[in-house]
Amino acid sequence: MGELSESVSPAIGTGTGSVLPRAIHQKLRPVLRHWLALYEIGHMPRRADLDATAFASCLSDVMLLKVIDHGADFRYDLYGENLRNIFAVTYLGKTLRHVAFDGFEKLIAEYAHVAITAEPFYVERRQISERDFMSVTVAKLILPLSDDGCSVSDLLVSLTRID
Repeated sequence: MGELSESVSPAIGTGTGSVLPRAIHQKLRPVLRHWLALYEIGHMPRRADLDATAFASCLSDVMLLKVIDHGADFRYDLYGENLRNIFAVTYLGKTLRHVAFDGFEKLIAEYAHVAITAEPFYVERRQISERDFMSVTVAKLILPLSDDGCSVSDLLVSLTRID
């Protein structure tokens, strides 16, 4: 998945003063709305509190990743059907470092940023689809989740093709 270009916007209004762009892709908004509805000042949403029916329209665009060693690695616990169609692979049950591919260092850095800062992250980028080796544009939203309400234990990631 080699990057060609990207537009990055870290964070959202969760008490730190930073805000996601208003132009967040519409297909990602149901996941964001649900996460925000669960968010309490000082306490991240818990994975157990997620209600997939709240974002059923984009469930096939969703990944759940378990944070390993405070962001040193990530395990794919859920990998939506649309993602398998875009990238022609499934990483379900595998760690990101185990399935290292071209550009995975940037992906680790993005996920680690969210795991360490507990702030959401949004990016739009062109990358190469492993299915047909064509350049595709994707929008991705990375949202932190917590088992204890304080430290990041999981990431809720919504990714969709936008071209």
